[in-house]
Amino acid sequence: MALPANVFNLAEGGMSASYLIVGGNAALLADTGAGDIDEATFTAQLKKFAGDKPVTLVTTHLHQDHTAYHKLFPEYYMHPADHALLQGEIASVYKPLKAGQTFDLGGVTLEIVELPGHTPGSIGVLDRANHYICTGDMVCTGTIFMVDGQCDFDDFADSMEKLLNLGVDNCLCCHADSVVPVAHCTQQIQNVADYRAGTLTEGPGMFGGGSVFTAADGSGFFRPGV
Repeated sequence: MALPANVFNLAEGGMSASYLIVGGNAALLADTGAGDIDEATFTAQLKKFAGDKPVTLVTTHLHQDHTAYHKLFPEYYMHPADHALLQGEIASVYKPLKAGQTFDLGGVTLEIVELPGHTPGSIGVLDRANHYICTGDMVCTGTIFMVDGQCDFDDFADSMEKLLNLGVDNCLCCHADSVVPVAHCTQQIQNVADYRAGTLTEGPGMFGGGSVFTAADGSGFFRPGV
């Protein structure tokens, strides 16, 4: 499935997507990726698609694989619940996000939706008119990191229900498949139940620790401390 015509992944081919949404007068960038895309390439892509339009930087959540090039922007938005957990400094000015906050790009209006679960301040960037939402790491056809002290499985399942009731068709995801039908949230709700019941397939974790818990379709959770 292709991205919407006015949405561009500035970190295509990298570890984590960085979605630029372009309107008639301005643009919004959801995350800046993991830094594994060359900085010159990243900035060239930004210039190519945004031109001289002002760009607002919004952070879906606090993890470093989503904030590598925040330093290139004078300010960034992040939910306060995640900013409170941020370790280390981002070399630009922090501005708090809140649920229902909107950004008018000129012919494109985007809305902030709170989606806690992966982290307490995870958010989505919703385009109601075009029926899609950028979901950061909350939706993924692969495994989702669930880190003790940040994650909450009850909140996660509630956020999946919220996504299913938003009236959107697709989620724009930062890892694995880029465009995922919102119906996948039903599978992720089931994954929570199966994880708690101990019926997901457990395998070795990543980065030398933890465990991966996987459903038959390949989705599931990485638990670093388990």
